[in-house]
Amino acid sequence: VESLVSHGASKMSQSQPEPALPASPSDGFRRLAQVVNLVTVRTIQASFSLESIHQDDVVGELPLQVQAMGLRSPDSASTVRVVVKTSLDIRPVSAPDRTMGKIEASMALDYLVRDETIFALLTEEDLKEFAARNGLYNAWPYLREFFQSTSMRMGLPTLVIGSLPPPLSWSKVPPRSPSSTRADPAAPGSQRGTE
Repeated sequence: VESLVSHGASKMSQSQPEPALPASPSDGFRRLAQVVNLVTVRTIQASFSLESIHQDDVVGELPLQVQAMGLRSPDSASTVRVVVKTSLDIRPVSAPDRTMGKIEASMALDYLVRDETIFALLTEEDLKEFAARNGLYNAWPYLREFFQSTSMRMGLPTLVIGSLPPPLSWSKVPPRSPSSTRADPAAPGSQRGTE
């Protein structure tokens, strides 16, 4: 069983907005949250590229794509795995439709479920909600650090992404609404994240 929630930047308009994550946690989520322990956090994919940059290019808004997926771990009969995938396009202010590069990272978080009955009763909706409410927040500090250190290694202004992850939509259809990071003119040499 695998479920996906997403958030991302898109210039395409959608006729109907996707439903937001329910304000109140479901009973299935509450039961699961009480019997899990985070046991591993690891990077499972990371890449970056800087294809073309001109001396006069100034990095502008950076569309951030985020997906969180919950599933029963293939490695254990009592583990829930959350995979959080992120992708950031690097675009110049002068040509916002031109992509100069990209930074991508995926994290896998494994949670040991201490109650076999609760594990057996997990639904796709429970896994989806757990990925959005818990997994994304646990992965976010690691992803923020990756984007910050990678942007420095690429010779770009330091990229700082907001301390809270963007809200995720509550369906399998990405994306819902734009999220991006943008340059902070008050802080030379740095980028500030905004949601």
